[in-house]
Amino acid sequence: MRFSKQFKGIYNQLVEKLGEEAMGKVKEVLGHCEKLITWELDLENKLNPQTLLIEEKKQVIEELPAENIELQELPTQIQVLPK
Repeated sequence: MRFSKQFKGIYNQLVEKLGEEAMGKVKEVLGHCEKLITWELDLENKLNPQTLLIEEKKQVIEELPAENIELQELPTQIQVLPK
């Protein structure tokens, strides 16, 4: 409840200083920012298992005997294919 009152107070102050039209644009930009953060978190969650898998494979390769094995450098970028 306390934060709700603080939000309303700050919002009203901004409306007085910026005007209704500018505040509408600010809200729109903040909405876009929120979507971008959500997308970033989703991508991070999808990529994290892939990163762990790559690290596990690197460790397995490092544990293999070096004789008779030619190792190629692993790609630095990963392409995530849609399901």
